[in-house]
Amino acid sequence: MLTLASILFGLIFGSFLGSTVYRLANDKSLLTPRSYCPHCNRTILWYYNIPFFSYIWLKAKTQCCHSSISTFYPFIEVSTAIIFFINIFLFQNIDLILISFLSAILIIIFFTDYYYFLIHNILVAIFLLFTIVAIFYFQLNPFNISFLNSVLCSLISMLIIWLIGRLHLLLRKTEGLGFGDVKLIGVISLWTGFAYLPILIIISSTLAIFHILIINKLFIQKEKFAAVKSPFGSYLSLTLLMLIYFNQW
Repeated sequence: MLTLASILFGLIFGSFLGSTVYRLANDKSLLTPRSYCPHCNRTILWYYNIPFFSYIWLKAKTQCCHSSISTFYPFIEVSTAIIFFINIFLFQNIDLILISFLSAILIIIFFTDYYYFLIHNILVAIFLLFTIVAIFYFQLNPFNISFLNSVLCSLISMLIIWLIGRLHLLLRKTEGLGFGDVKLIGVISLWTGFAYLPILIIISSTLAIFHILIINKLFIQKEKFAAVKSPFGSYLSLTLLMLIYFNQW
């Protein structure tokens, strides 16, 4: 029963996170108006807005103007449901609440960067504030990292990623890593410390390269491939969550 409840709650909460991602990326209010069709701006009736199931029922078409519904919505809803199910399985009490909140932040960052190549300053600020409270007040420290280790790793990792980004800009004349990635890894490194930073970078970089190679298969012309970008921030967020899960397992 608890499993089913966590999945249903995950689907519902995932729908909210999807709306948050869309509105943050498009500089729209998070509170108003109610859910609306991005194609014709009509308000979506509640029974056409049931997470995941409405997408299946409507056959990926909006009811109001019959435009295509992006796979983004069922993707984030199902992903959130799976993550919340894992959280229920691995954590309890206050740790469950904290990890669920952390998961929500990472999900928003993942999808915002993946679909819009944007790591919003508001998200980074919320992530940093939550990290400080969770680690240094509630003692949620999955990797048993000391305060000094955590802070030094954050500063050094930011410097390294910034230098790599500048080097890429110098050699390729294009921005390889944005400042959003620099700020994000600074917060994430507060969690990992030096012990887990190398594996974080290796896995995230591998996923980012894999992302580019897959997209390369979709393009024939080399000039199109040259413009392909990879959402490194998305894979940093995903890797942090994976490392926490594997460590807890």
